[in-house]
Amino acid sequence: MSIKLSVTTLGCPEWDMETILKRVAEYGYQGIDFRGYLADVDLRQSPAFTSGRAETAARVRDSGLLVSCLASSAKMFESTAEKRQASLDEMKGYVEMCADFGAPFVRIFGGALGGVSMEAAMPIAADMLQQAAAIARDAGITIVVETHDDWVATKPLREAFDLAGNPEGVAFLWDVNHPYRSAGETPIESFKNIGRMTRYTHWKDSRLTPEGKTEHCLVGEGGLPLKEIYQLLRDSGYDGWYTLEWEKRWHRDLAEPEIAFPGYVKTMRAIAAG
Repeated sequence: MSIKLSVTTLGCPEWDMETILKRVAEYGYQGIDFRGYLADVDLRQSPAFTSGRAETAARVRDSGLLVSCLASSAKMFESTAEKRQASLDEMKGYVEMCADFGAPFVRIFGGALGGVSMEAAMPIAADMLQQAAAIARDAGITIVVETHDDWVATKPLREAFDLAGNPEGVAFLWDVNHPYRSAGETPIESFKNIGRMTRYTHWKDSRLTPEGKTEHCLVGEGGLPLKEIYQLLRDSGYDGWYTLEWEKRWHRDLAEPEIAFPGYVKTMRAIAAG
């Protein structure tokens, strides 16, 4: 069974564009998810995505890869009006880039509550979702909210979407690690809450140390029920991207991308083959 594989540039922070495109294609990926480039985490600060955007987009097209997503740092919830406006401005900036790259998705985070109660946060998050949805619809794309920060539990995340009226233009990004490890959810619990509105996925693996801490590891070498999650998505008709998020930019002790990237392709193809 074919599987659409992508990888974020979070895992190769020292690779230039030529290296990224060449190696990602050689390893067997069909897509690339831009989460920062070289020294710039925010693509709006990178010349390759501002003044050189047209050239970069042409190079991606020539490589045969698709841009599966542009990953921002914007958030669904912020505790102040000023920060909410900054997130909306960031969404707009990333959405504008999508036209050049043919990217169908912009990723945003759930956001930290910052001392605000979940009850008080709900209407704020719902309003942000409605505004994000309008930004996305105008551009013909989808903004996907990652199970992240204080929204790793899928039930309150789904409640925020329900309160917003589940507007067209926003959907879920299921990071398979976060609800399982941080919220203690089973795959079926997560799927019941967000599975049928999941439009994008992040894949990683982790295990518990003897001290009970979570540590990342190569995909297939940890304790996440990856096969079960894949089967839930497949059986629901999900035909989207399975994107490796290898957090090398944040955790420099992780294995090099030359090991992690091809290893993920091998593992996920084996899972898809049953």
